[in-house]
Amino acid sequence: MVFYNDMLRELTGYRASELGQTGARSLDALIVPEDTARVVVALAAAVERDEPFHVEYRVRAKDGTVRHFSERGRPQRGQDGEPLFIDGMIFDVTDRRRVEEEFQKRERLESLGILAGGIAHDFNNLLGGLFGYIDMARVYGILDAQTREYLDKSIGCFQRARDLTQQLLTFAKGGTPMRSVVAIGSVVKDAAALALSGSNVRCEYALDADIRAVDADASQISQAINNIVLNARHAMPDGGTVTVSIRNEDLDSGNVHGLAAGPYVRISVADRGAGIAPEHCARVFDPFFTTKQHGSGLGLATSYSIVKKHDGHIWVESVLGEGATFHILLPASAAPVVESGTPDDAIAVSSSLRVLVMDDEPVVLDMVSQMLVGLGHTVSIAADGDAAVRLYQNLRNRGTQFDAVILDLTVPGGMGGKRTVEELLRVNPDVKAIVASGYSDDPVMSEFRNYGFVAAVKKPFRIKDLADVLRRAVGGA
Repeated sequence: MVFYNDMLRELTGYRASELGQTGARSLDALIVPEDTARVVVALAAAVERDEPFHVEYRVRAKDGTVRHFSERGRPQRGQDGEPLFIDGMIFDVTDRRRVEEEFQKRERLESLGILAGGIAHDFNNLLGGLFGYIDMARVYGILDAQTREYLDKSIGCFQRARDLTQQLLTFAKGGTPMRSVVAIGSVVKDAAALALSGSNVRCEYALDADIRAVDADASQISQAINNIVLNARHAMPDGGTVTVSIRNEDLDSGNVHGLAAGPYVRISVADRGAGIAPEHCARVFDPFFTTKQHGSGLGLATSYSIVKKHDGHIWVESVLGEGATFHILLPASAAPVVESGTPDDAIAVSSSLRVLVMDDEPVVLDMVSQMLVGLGHTVSIAADGDAAVRLYQNLRNRGTQFDAVILDLTVPGGMGGKRTVEELLRVNPDVKAIVASGYSDDPVMSEFRNYGFVAAVKKPFRIKDLADVLRRAVGGA
């Protein structure tokens, strides 16, 4: 005889009449098929050896959700020694397993980050040289229309290559957000439009009237939204509609998302595709997990990592045959959005500056020097921090100084930007130092002011990026 108490009926969602007490629908029938063999083996071994057993398995509740059970018990035998029944207890360990899986997921991301970080520095330097030289050809070259078109297309290719590198680094170890107060509505709309460009899928928007600003890295959030909307696009190969909604939401302490209480912005992306199987919903954010024939499994893992680094939460809801909806919660900012910047192709013109550039990669030194000379500045270069400090001190001794210094964060085998700026601050507490790096897993990139820098720039960068960061560093000069 099988007996189900009220708690088990509550956990599975089945009424007593549906479960019965005679095995009409035994618990065995509710176990996820992939776990059945393990349970059978554990019970058979316990009966054969007449010893206690412990086994964990998943059970599909009536509403389709999957719960994790931990069962402990021991076979009971009659006077003739034959097994009669199993006497034991079942514990719902769903919440514990969720925490464990979250921890394991983070560990996997960290491990993959070691591999990604090892190649990022060199790759970004090489990419930066190609990126910069082509950009200079576009800006300063005397070009016919066809040549300019080819160079414009090349810049587009390099932009995608840079984004792919940053995507790998972000989903793995790196990608500490370089935050500012952003109007999240514009970021989401632009990212969704880019993801759906040239497709047979259209986008509908539903936005609250006064969407709160978000303290975020606009580039990273754009990447996260782009990945999710691309996923929705692929879910509807025959076309359809993606619905993007943004609304304000307030969370109380002890909320189901495990987030701190306070004001948030919720971004939801809903498609009308085939939906996601329940057993896949828990794995869609795992690195390299994909059900697509040509998918990489990086997109949603990257989005997951980005949202977590922004102290937010991301999850998916889906019903097979009805589509899927991805939700993101991001903490709102109390500060207003500050509108700034110049058009994408505009290059801010500064007065002539004396600039010191430190980088261990000759290609980058040459490329940045030529960019600065093209902008009308005077340039000195150094291959490491020691050389940079000597040049800076020598110029000071001659009664003048550099208006700005650009320091590579990482110099293998030498003094990098972090230690270099410490030395320069001893020489001149008012030094205008800019930190540059191809990846931002170091907090120096996101919290540069705490380390003595006045600005930061991500590699690879274009002429406009360099002009803008110099303008910010020297106070509008």
